[in-house]
Amino acid sequence: YAQRILHLYDNLSRELLPQITNGRTLLRLAACPIAARYILPPIIKKFGNLYPHIEISMIERESFEIEGIINDSYADLGVMETYPEKLHSAPLAQIALSQSGESVKEILFAYPENSPLIKEINTFILTSKTHI
Repeated sequence: YAQRILHLYDNLSRELLPQITNGRTLLRLAACPIAARYILPPIIKKFGNLYPHIEISMIERESFEIEGIINDSYADLGVMETYPEKLHSAPLAQIALSQSGESVKEILFAYPENSPLIKEINTFILTSKTHI
């Protein structure tokens, strides 16, 4: 019973309190492989230069896992190839999978509307859209 209470407390603190490390706010990303490897690295670098008080951490996961990771409060913002069911979404990029451009993959942001880091999330999304 005590383990369950500790687990609930841990989840509550992750959900309600922004993560702060070394005086910097931590924004945790969960990204699909194509975004983590090719799209996000230059965006994260630019964002870090513009907003040094916000630290970015990123984990790479498959798109079908990302919504659950955000809902379980292990990430604040997702970058995925599928539309989330219960989170807000915003487009990031469209990627042509062939030179003819016939097959296009859309990459989306996914995030909870009530996140305590909504200001940082919106800032990251805006920076991403101006970088691409």
